[in-house]
Amino acid sequence: MVGREPRILTRIAADQHFAKKSDCLIMCVDGHIRSSHKILIHQLVANSSIKQVLMWSDYDEDGLGIAREMMEAVSASRLMLKWICHDHQIITNWMDYQTYMKKLLQESSLEQEQVLGGYKEWNRWIDH
Repeated sequence: MVGREPRILTRIAADQHFAKKSDCLIMCVDGHIRSSHKILIHQLVANSSIKQVLMWSDYDEDGLGIAREMMEAVSASRLMLKWICHDHQIITNWMDYQTYMKKLLQESSLEQEQVLGGYKEWNRWIDH
């Protein structure tokens, strides 16, 4: 997990069963991805059993750009990519996510912590 949003990090990390079971990289960011983040992500993907990446950013204009950065950080790998939507649905294709976000941006702007979810949603995202 990359980012500085303590509520999300704390909630997910505190659930030991989820952290052990998930076997995925959860990218939950509220700022742009830096080169050090990219290096960490590349090392994690290359040296682990991670098979999928859940990407979750703010639902505003910057969040859309950050979502693209997250995708680019893992796009060289053969992982299942999943974007988390504001209504907790999953999108697995960048073009579909981009279309979804552009429509959402016409209606509102949300912060990711406004739609935090919980253990059941997180597991559904992984198993979807």
